[in-house]
Amino acid sequence: MTYQKKFVLLYLVSAAFIIMANYGAHAQEVIPDHKLKTNISSLNNSLESIMQLQPKRFQYNTRQYPHLQLPGGGSYGFISEEFQQVLPHLVRNEVKFYNNGKNSQQTALIPSIELEKLVPVLVGAIQEQQAMIQQLQEELATLKQTLAP
Repeated sequence: MTYQKKFVLLYLVSAAFIIMANYGAHAQEVIPDHKLKTNISSLNNSLESIMQLQPKRFQYNTRQYPHLQLPGGGSYGFISEEFQQVLPHLVRNEVKFYNNGKNSQQTALIPSIELEKLVPVLVGAIQEQQAMIQQLQEELATLKQTLAP
């Protein structure tokens, strides 16, 4: 066996050993979701909540707040104060640090909406709408049968 082949073989064996040692040291525990969560209940009246939300188109005030490094251009979303009246548990304050002079830092609390947590409410609203659509389709079919000659 040549020196190069021995070196490559030694390298591969060493790499495999390191990978196996790290995998064993960092074994993963899989915990089922139903064990992680308590007080589980179904969502009700999701459609009612969604109908109260007021989506907006806006731009951030980057001139007045350049230190916050807000995104430029047009955006879509919600006004957090309006959103909070409907789904308060999805609004949180994000802490943003910025420099305020030499060796001085300041914080700003910026309300933000946890849009990822809005997805289950949206799914619930779609399911409620689908149930309404199916009920209306059944009523329409019944009316058509009643009116048929």
